[in-house]
Amino acid sequence: MKRKLLVVTVGFFAFIVIGDFIYSQYVLYRWRQWEAGIVRDEDGIREGCRPFYVGPRSSNTAILMVHGFSDSPPIFRTMAERLAKSGFRCRVMRVPGFSTHLTIHAKLTTAEWRSAIDREVRTLRKRHQRVVIIGHSLGGALTIRHILEHPESADAVVLLAPLLAVSDERAPVLSSRSWYEAAGFALNFTTVIQNTYPIDGYSDEARDFAYREVFVPRRIYDNLFEILDSVEGRAGEIQTPLLMAVSNQDHVINWKVDEEFFEDLRSKPKKLIWQNEAGHAIPLDTGWRELTDEIVEFIGQSE
Repeated sequence: MKRKLLVVTVGFFAFIVIGDFIYSQYVLYRWRQWEAGIVRDEDGIREGCRPFYVGPRSSNTAILMVHGFSDSPPIFRTMAERLAKSGFRCRVMRVPGFSTHLTIHAKLTTAEWRSAIDREVRTLRKRHQRVVIIGHSLGGALTIRHILEHPESADAVVLLAPLLAVSDERAPVLSSRSWYEAAGFALNFTTVIQNTYPIDGYSDEARDFAYREVFVPRRIYDNLFEILDSVEGRAGEIQTPLLMAVSNQDHVINWKVDEEFFEDLRSKPKKLIWQNEAGHAIPLDTGWRELTDEIVEFIGQSE
């Protein structure tokens, strides 16, 4: 009996190891195919994904826009241009690592993400009287982390589908967090994860968005959960004026956690907007124009 149990146990672990190795090679093969079609500039950044400014330099109010996980600055292009027409100076940053080669991306730490936001905010503070931060998805979680560390740095905050907890809708049997932890135990050869899901959006603008990361180093998932853990349960520490937009049709984040976080905020004023005709890609999904106008109004009210 013991011998049989030993054989079964060894066979099980051998199956995991072999499966891990085969999957790792398959993903790297797919990545090489994908990478062959990507154009990068002299700094290794994917063409079209550099950070940018838009809007009058003389504006009293600057807006820093922070994109999310597997995303890039272009996701804010249309929203930033609409905000600029209202007189704001918009800075759309690139979160370090994203839109770069995997070998560079894999080395990035959460400290580098946070430092990049700090630098961007300090630069805007030198040039403008007021600074507002808009964060989408992971960018929303990073914005929260920044405000917790530097509560005086922003005059208002806008969170678009902030990633505070991963949705379990796409996770069979176990929770998303449990699958992540299981992968950490089982996957030793696999260092890159392929995102096989299409963008979570309903409008043509969202579905046509072409600047997402398809392949992400496993280490970046570690960074993601590190940020989520660092802001969990800390809504009561935030007093900065805050607007949050979420959708109950979002299949990426757990929007109920966002709603609970909003209720615990001490921000004044604070406003929750439901974008239920949109998915997770709120910055360019259905209703983004009306939402942008709501953001403009909220920024004015928070002066």
